[in-house]
Amino acid sequence: FERVHEHYARALPAENPELLSARMNLGVALAQTGELERAIRILQSTLEVRERQLPDDHREVQINRMNLASALREFGDRPRAHDLFRKILEVSERTLPPDAPELLVARINYAAAPARSPCAFEIEAKSMRASCTGGADSGRSARRVSSRASATARASACSASM
Repeated sequence: FERVHEHYARALPAENPELLSARMNLGVALAQTGELERAIRILQSTLEVRERQLPDDHREVQINRMNLASALREFGDRPRAHDLFRKILEVSERTLPPDAPELLVARINYAAAPARSPCAFEIEAKSMRASCTGGADSGRSARRVSSRASATARASACSASM
């Protein structure tokens, strides 16, 4: 992909659609090989050009958003990925028929991309459970303690993986 991109870059103007497609393909390939920071830079710059050149609801703009959002999610930048998935969904809901497969994909991707880490939700839920169960009551208190201990262990594992 790099050689194809370099070839197009030498032969075509900087904002040529073929060069932009080659650049996006390079960004996707880099993301798939784990070079996420470089992939995100390439996909972001390609999206910026496409958003200037094409209407907001153009298929190429939506595809570029999807590729960038996926790379951001993989990189761990959940808030930016979430915002892009929301934008994709908003445009899809406005422009596609209700039974379009692309709309279903947009809904699934948005639902699967929380703005915060799943660990944050687990820690918040644990905190809420602890505040709601305040006092000890006979048979359930032992289960609550072990549940809290396992939630704490999961929260620790989550924070260690971040």
